[in-house]
Amino acid sequence: MAAACHFLCRIRSTFVAAAGVVLPAANGISSCEKWGRRNGKTAGEKEEIEKQLQEIVALIEQVDAKMEKVIADVIEERYTQNQAQLGRLEGQIAGVEQRLEKEKQRAALPLSSKLYLV
Repeated sequence: MAAACHFLCRIRSTFVAAAGVVLPAANGISSCEKWGRRNGKTAGEKEEIEKQLQEIVALIEQVDAKMEKVIADVIEERYTQNQAQLGRLEGQIAGVEQRLEKEKQRAALPLSSKLYLV
């Protein structure tokens, strides 16, 4: 049970520290110690709580693994979309370059050709 309390206290202190809040212990006794003194549990109850904590940790690890997969899938999908968009943009650039080249060729016609067109 003490391990369960310490585990929860560590989680609590991590979140409290991340928020920048300071919570002093009352009379120099941590909340874990006070909780342990008030709740004297049997060995069977302590083992059950330890087992439940292990199950919670296993579930957290499963969620973490699934989140990593989801993130990887999103990154891959976004990469594919970006590649397709890049291909479209390259095609547009090629079309603009072709039009510019045609305009250069028309501008470079000899003067006699320009007079003929008039």
